[in-house]
Amino acid sequence: MRTMIVDDVLYSILNLKKIIGSISSEIEIIAEITDPDIVIDRVKELHPDLIIFDIDFCRNDINGLMLADKVAEIYPETMIVYATAHGCYTANAFEGKAIVLGYITKPFNRIKVMRVLEKISTYSTKQRIEFKDKFGSIFYLSPKEIILIEKKVCTKNTIIHAISKSIETTETLTTIESKTNNFKNLKRVHRGFIINKDKIFSISNFNETSMEIKFTDNFPHIALITKDRAHELELIS
Repeated sequence: MRTMIVDDVLYSILNLKKIIGSISSEIEIIAEITDPDIVIDRVKELHPDLIIFDIDFCRNDINGLMLADKVAEIYPETMIVYATAHGCYTANAFEGKAIVLGYITKPFNRIKVMRVLEKISTYSTKQRIEFKDKFGSIFYLSPKEIILIEKKVCTKNTIIHAISKSIETTETLTTIESKTNNFKNLKRVHRGFIINKDKIFSISNFNETSMEIKFTDNFPHIALITKDRAHELELIS
């Protein structure tokens, strides 16, 4: 799980990173940020699955709660965990826009961190789909953020197109279909495509037997679906 840690005290980041590394090999720390002013730009660049925010910075104009809400406005599926030395913040932490999975009180220790990582693992297993890209990095995507999954032309690889990122994996489309079967919005519509039904913008004739699907938000790729399958899924009347 690609994770960003944001804390204006570098020692806290290094300590937390060390503890996480001793507990889980699934958490990949992709950024360690001490300057809250660059957080949003780094999120746009790296698209983390999880961000661990210190709540209380040494500034009056910004804190972790405010940054988490800004992230949620751009990438609402990003998972958030807070770190805090002040228990008074904990009630407010769950009232914002972000998906907050818990908080870790300072000073950090192995037991506190392990409890939160277990919550993240449980949530990810039930609410997210795990994908491993061709380089071995693991991503946890919400079914809501997936737009299209397609077989890559002239290779055995598959590309997962989500709102904020595209992931190329060596997994076959059939293997991925077994992961998406439990989510009603994700449907296999063709030997080369799995689509998110909720992201369809239009369906039009492609040839005598197939139709072309275009997606919302000016997404540049299209998918094909047979007319029989479109009727079966009640996408056309």
